[in-house]
Amino acid sequence: MMKNLKICYMRILVILILPFILIKGLSAQEKLKNILPVKDGKVTYTNIVKVDSVSKSELYKRAKRWIAYTSYSVKLDIDDELVGIGNIQYYNKTDFWQIPFTIKIQFKDCRYKYEISDFAVMEFAERDNPSAFKKYSIDSQRYKKEFYESIDTSVNNIIESLEKVMKTTVDNNW
Repeated sequence: MMKNLKICYMRILVILILPFILIKGLSAQEKLKNILPVKDGKVTYTNIVKVDSVSKSELYKRAKRWIAYTSYSVKLDIDDELVGIGNIQYYNKTDFWQIPFTIKIQFKDCRYKYEISDFAVMEFAERDNPSAFKKYSIDSQRYKKEFYESIDTSVNNIIESLEKVMKTTVDNNW
């Protein structure tokens, strides 16, 4: 009798607690070091942005112009998608790192989707030889909170720049 009562209490406890655990797990977006957004196990910034009354081809032209001005290299260029490669530079008192990333922009009428991902860390192994570097994963335990905050700020500046250009009409009448 006592054993059945314990089982009954355990079931009630599970029924009461399980929904809270599930809700918390579903609502929390995974973040690396509580700073960088993670999607499918990798650092990824993504969003779909609406731009009223702008055609797919015009959005494509604006994005292509933006990539050219930012000095990112274009890896893939088709009518409804641009993929570029960029670089964030991070300095501190003793080290210099480059953080390459991929930016993918897809287009539909009145909206576009960007995804910034594939981050790595290129740490220079020798100060006198800039071509000597070691490549590390961005989620390595080697880096401090300030490093991740700096990357987050840089990526958000990139996103802000892209969104500004994508919403700006270009006047070609000169």
